[in-house]
Amino acid sequence: MRYPLSLLCAAGLLAACQPAAAPPPSEQAGAGPAAAAPAQVSAPPSRQALQPLFEHAPEAIAVLPIADFSLHQTDLPDDDFAFDRSWKADADAPGQLLAMLVLDDSNAVTAAAMRLGSSNDPQALAHCLQAPSAARAGDGDEVRIDGQPFRHFSAADAAMSHYRTMEAYRAVRNGYCVAIDLIVQGVRPDVYDPPRTAPFTADVASSRLQQALQAVRFTR
Repeated sequence: MRYPLSLLCAAGLLAACQPAAAPPPSEQAGAGPAAAAPAQVSAPPSRQALQPLFEHAPEAIAVLPIADFSLHQTDLPDDDFAFDRSWKADADAPGQLLAMLVLDDSNAVTAAAMRLGSSNDPQALAHCLQAPSAARAGDGDEVRIDGQPFRHFSAADAAMSHYRTMEAYRAVRNGYCVAIDLIVQGVRPDVYDPPRTAPFTADVASSRLQQALQAVRFTR
């Protein structure tokens, strides 16, 4: 069938006047970016790793934060209750005092601290697991600190009105003799005039030091 030329031209003009189809939403001008991926949610504090209070890489030893203890390394307490500054009890070879965690309120009457030391001296390594001179006879059992085996000794010493007790832990790890000493020391309060009051009892100090020991970690 033939259509008049005028009719075909009119149809063409009508088609040209129709609006173009709208582009998809993603192609429209001014459309916003695609929806972002959901934000990552941090793990709750209870599941986040604690930052250590102290860490020493050669021995791979660290201590987690623990309440009521003050960390001392180069600024060791210099008071009338000053602790022995050697790297371990009965140190007969060179070594390094790594850290001392002193229980808050320690004074001349009663003081408590956890001492960490190490040595890679051949003599220290050879005698690392020997008992301190003040260790009780027959003492020396194996305990675990952060899952690692240590030789444990209990020791006590007293002279006049002074006393000192110690729980000593020794192990050879990563080529070092690692020594951890839990020390309680002081004097009888009645030797002072007037008598002084202890900041805490020796039993409380020993209990708190055991809590500090549980904060020790080994990183490899």
